[in-house]
Amino acid sequence: MKDIKPIRDILPAKPWLKILLWLAALAALALIGWLAWRLYARYQKPPYVAVEAPASRALRRLREIEQLFSQDQKRYYFEFSAVVREYLGSVRGIPAAEMTTEELRKALTGTEDSLIVRLLVAADLVKFADAWASPERQAEELALVRAYIDATAPGGEP
Repeated sequence: MKDIKPIRDILPAKPWLKILLWLAALAALALIGWLAWRLYARYQKPPYVAVEAPASRALRRLREIEQLFSQDQKRYYFEFSAVVREYLGSVRGIPAAEMTTEELRKALTGTEDSLIVRLLVAADLVKFADAWASPERQAEELALVRAYIDATAPGGEP
């Protein structure tokens, strides 16, 4: 009779097989994560951004700076001029914020535009020549600009 052979040791698994299995699991997790991100991005609603009409924005900003006149005339007229120029740029399609008042005078030829240019010239005097403006003049200028905005607002806004 033949003797029984001794028990063999457990054969070690090949290390490349373990590494390959881990890499496959990692790739599967990455693929699942990427697919989840794509689905989330596809069905997520874009954030709602309310676009304010140029006339509404200009009128709102004029209301905001109105109290500034009694505190600091120079700062008020800088803000006033910026509001008017921004509105002119959006309505007339010109880069009014980057233009000098003289360039605006040449670019704007309408009769209602010439009134606004005169207001900008008066604002420049307060801004740069340290001229003084009375509260009555400021109220009149605000009324004129508001009337101009109402008259030129596209599509009957404000």
